[in-house]
Amino acid sequence: MHERSDKISPRYKIKLIIWLMLLFILVGMVLIVFILTMSKMQAVSSTSFHTLRRLEGHFLVTEGPLLKFDGKLLQKNTDQFIIHASKIQRQLNHIYRQSGCRLIYVGAEVTKFRFVPTVPALDVTFILKIRSDLNIDVFNFLSILRNYVRARGFDGNAIDDKSIVLRSVLDMSVNK
Repeated sequence: MHERSDKISPRYKIKLIIWLMLLFILVGMVLIVFILTMSKMQAVSSTSFHTLRRLEGHFLVTEGPLLKFDGKLLQKNTDQFIIHASKIQRQLNHIYRQSGCRLIYVGAEVTKFRFVPTVPALDVTFILKIRSDLNIDVFNFLSILRNYVRARGFDGNAIDDKSIVLRSVLDMSVNK
């Protein structure tokens, strides 16, 4: 009978140690890449980790190309609504990004058009999205929009600057 040896050869031990070292090195590299990726993601997009504060706004367009419309503009899912809403959103983005609110201001969204026959005017309802992790005075955002409209108008349309209203979705209206 052959006698079976329970001893592990030194060559096998060396191979085992090398494979274990390679495994530990690979696991360490994966952890380092994961940690670096997470820190880079937080540095690049720290705004995305905060909830957004929403300010609802209204203004009346009293003269200009926005007043020349048919009833389709008042319906949210029509091409006219989308075209006019995107023009207003671009203008609001331009106003707030040029005003020094670039780090606070995230974007705008037009939510509704309503015709006011007594004036006659077009009432525009919009949402301003701003960072919620900073203490922001709504009155400053209102002043920026009113001052811009007084000085330059609004993309070829006349807006009654006294009709501009902003309010935090949870707060009372700011209309000073």
